[in-house]
Amino acid sequence: MADADFSVKAIISAQTSQFEKGIKNAQTSVNSLSSSLNNITNLVKKAFAFTGIAVGTKAVVDFGKSCVQSANQAIKQFNILDNTVKATGADAWTSTESLESASKSLSDQTNYSVTEIQKMQSVLLGFTNITGEAFDGASEAVLDMATVMGMDLTSAVQTVGKALDDPITGLDSLRRQGFKFTDEQKAELAQLVRNGKQLEAQKIILDTLSTSYGGAAKAGQDSFAKQRHAIENIKDTLGTKLIPVMQVFAENNAKMINSLRELIENMDFTPVIN
Repeated sequence: MADADFSVKAIISAQTSQFEKGIKNAQTSVNSLSSSLNNITNLVKKAFAFTGIAVGTKAVVDFGKSCVQSANQAIKQFNILDNTVKATGADAWTSTESLESASKSLSDQTNYSVTEIQKMQSVLLGFTNITGEAFDGASEAVLDMATVMGMDLTSAVQTVGKALDDPITGLDSLRRQGFKFTDEQKAELAQLVRNGKQLEAQKIILDTLSTSYGGAAKAGQDSFAKQRHAIENIKDTLGTKLIPVMQVFAENNAKMINSLRELIENMDFTPVIN
């Protein structure tokens, strides 16, 4: 009986030690997170104070949560774009980094965020006949059409993408937006495609779009767009700094909970009757 009691105590002691280790790891994570949050809180307060605006800690915490959400969304969309580049074979003519740079450039000149533009790029990549120069022209055409017609980018990219991907049968998507192509124009486009001159056919369509929408997205940038984009960039940067700390915090919490679960599962609560 003494040996059995010793064995039970040893098991409980080992499990308790593991649980205590989980507690310590969680506490270390909490301290690290707290320190990071305090540093960021002070930094944000100073930034607002510089503009003459006083903010409380709760407002800064809420801002921090918003930063993490914004950064997570940006990271998610970048990963989707990267995966789409590889899945569609677009890495043969471009790179995710190049598309990211283009999205930032377009965002700086329009009302659309980097994340919105990268989402549009991901959809446009699905039209695999649109590459290189035509892809760049199509990206601007989508933003211009969406701006003028009040469309969301997903609808606009589907319209432009279908027309450029297959200039012979895809023109119906533009016809529904009011564009009319004569029989002569249709025959010319078909002939170019049959002769392997897809890019030339795409340029004709892009030129047609440009006569109606060209430059609309850049011209339509409102006076607060640059300020919004600057705030978005700050939020993404701060959020990106916070995410790793919060991930460690979550992992250590999970370890602590698992240790507690294992401790309870391995304890024998069966009463011993002498």
